[in-house]
Amino acid sequence: MNYLLPERLDRLAREYALGTLSGGARRRFELVLAQAPAAVRAVAAWQERFTVLSAGLP
Repeated sequence: MNYLLPERLDRLAREYALGTLSGGARRRFELVLAQAPAAVRAVAAWQERFTVLSAGLP
């Protein structure tokens, strides 16, 4: 499976940042994170989005 396809990477990064990626999928994606700077950037971008969203909550 190519984890770096844009749509797939975006979905996996979003789920990883939310903490909803679990089990084997999480472990496999963590291996991708260790080798692919694009994956690290994608997770960081989603973490930033979620931080901005949560800052607006009461």
